[in-house]
Amino acid sequence: MNMNEEEYRQAMGALDAWGKRIDYYTEQVSLLNASLEEVTRAKWTLEGFIGAKEGEDAMIPIGGSVTIPVVISSKRTALVGVGDKIHIEKSFEDALADLNSHGESISKALNSMMEALRDAEARATELSMSIQNGMGSEAQS
Repeated sequence: MNMNEEEYRQAMGALDAWGKRIDYYTEQVSLLNASLEEVTRAKWTLEGFIGAKEGEDAMIPIGGSVTIPVVISSKRTALVGVGDKIHIEKSFEDALADLNSHGESISKALNSMMEALRDAEARATELSMSIQNGMGSEAQS
């Protein structure tokens, strides 16, 4: 395949666009992974609370690799965020169900984004090889 200068410029522009897409997908995968990890940590903490008895001492992670000591109370509810600065009180079990549902949604989005990333990487690789083959043929002419 011979590639003239205009075709080469177009192919390089398309390769650059695929590279930007790959960067975007990679960033989204990273953000979704962080969100999934946060939900998983919250689930573990809440599951620990569900099994705890009133008066027991516990260590609660508050983020940033910091945990604080608490004493388990008889109150078995959690405040669950439902919007910007809006929280409602729910039982631990209902809060855990919400976390499970949210985790599943994040996992689905993560899988879709990873599939899009793999597709973009494959297309970029294919285009890069086409450019190399086109330039190789051009150099041999």
